[in-house]
Amino acid sequence: MEPVTRKYVEGVVIDTLKEVPGLPVEEVSLDASYEGDMGLDSIDTVEIAVELENHFRDYGFPGFDDDDVASLRTPRKTVDYIMENVRKA
Repeated sequence: MEPVTRKYVEGVVIDTLKEVPGLPVEEVSLDASYEGDMGLDSIDTVEIAVELENHFRDYGFPGFDDDDVASLRTPRKTVDYIMENVRKA
């Protein structure tokens, strides 16, 4: 299992976004807003959150609180949230 470093989490978040159908890869960056820059809606962000929860579950990540998902407006904020909530080895 890959160690949970910031670089690793950033890579997983970006790779997950690159898999979103219809999202141009060039629009994906850590500081792009989900809604404004990438054109994602709330359903898209919930689906991304579920993918990330599944990926990081084995690392002790408890998942996203519903209220928190709405406040995570960029991939960087999502990475910060995961890093703050994943079990530290």
